[in-house]
Amino acid sequence: MNYTINDIQIFVPTYNRPEMIKETLNSLLNQTVKGLDITFCR
Repeated sequence: MNYTINDIQIFVPTYNRPEMIKETLNSLLNQTVKGLDITFCR
C-alpha cells in the first residue's frame, strides 16, 4: 500500500517524560512509511 503525506496521523501523549521524546521521535522518523503527521501533546 502506498501512503502519501498526511495519510497517517500519530498523536503521542506525554507528561513529565522529556527523556522519552527524543527516543520516540527517532523511532517514528526511522519508520519505512513516509508522510507521517506526528503530534506530541500533553
